[in-house]
Amino acid sequence: MAEDPARQKAVAFLVTADFPKSKTVRVNITARENQAWLIDRLASQVSMSRPAYMVLSATSEAAFNSRGTSRRARVAAYAKRAKSTKANGN
Repeated sequence: MAEDPARQKAVAFLVTADFPKSKTVRVNITARENQAWLIDRLASQVSMSRPAYMVLSATSEAAFNSRGTSRRARVAAYAKRAKSTKANGN
């Protein structure tokens, strides 16, 4: 890439997004016993709780890639929801 003349004077930098914090809610799910066991085993391998592991798994890059959703689309959707929530006073 450095050999590309169009990028010789380019500067790369990271940008962090500061999304508004939302409150934590309790969610009950139903799963097969063997699925819950597998989730618990995988979560313990990375020193996480079941809920933390499930949230991370559901919102991971791999999960979104398997659904064909780009990072840009995800961020846009999140920003739209956050803006809507703020406008409604929640």
